Formats: sequence, C-alpha cells, structure tokens
Amino acid sequence: MEPDSLSGEEIQAHRAAVERMIQSELHALLGTTPSREASFFDLGMNSLQLTQLGSRLAARSGVHLPAAETMRHPSIARLTDLWATTQGEPALCAVPAPASPSRLESF
Repeated sequence: MEPDSLSGEEIQAHRAAVERMIQSELHALLGTTPSREASFFDLGMNSLQLTQLGSRLAARSGVHLPAAETMRHPSIARLTDLWATTQGEPALCAVPAPASPSRLESF
C-alpha cells in the first residue's frame, strides 16, 4: 500500500485498523485494553512482552517492526503513528515479516 496513492479517508481507515489490531493484541497479552496514550512501561510491560507484542503484530499484519521500535514507541498512539509513517517506506524500520499469510486489510 503506497501512502501517496491513498485518499485521506483510506489513510484514516488504515490507521484505525492498525490501532484496532494493536489494541486487540495488547488485550490478548494484558487482559485489558489501555488508553491510547498509556505507556506500555507504566502498564508494567517488560521487554519480553514488548517483543511478544511485536511478534503478534507481525503475524497478523505481515509487517515486522524491530523490537527496539516497539520499545521506542511504547503506547498505542505512538506505535500507530510509527506504523503509519513506515508503511510503504521500507527504508525506515518496517520490513516484511517472513512467511506471514495474513494481511492488515482482513481486520
């Protein structure tokens, strides 16, 4: 999905889908869904859990963000923003996840 080829509505829909996916995976890991701005660290998440979150997101979306990026962007809002800025720009930190059949559009 190339950002330049999307309308504003499509970009917002994509961001909303990313945010729902992150919320869903956080709920699976924590048993609750934190607010958009809540720091993962303030919620008691550790580096192993953040790595698990990244792996779960990669399995669902087909996009792998290095664990360090999950730690540098430790909230739903910040991780969504990162995701939105890296889609279609592989020179940044997002790279295709190996052998992931799922696609974000299926959410």
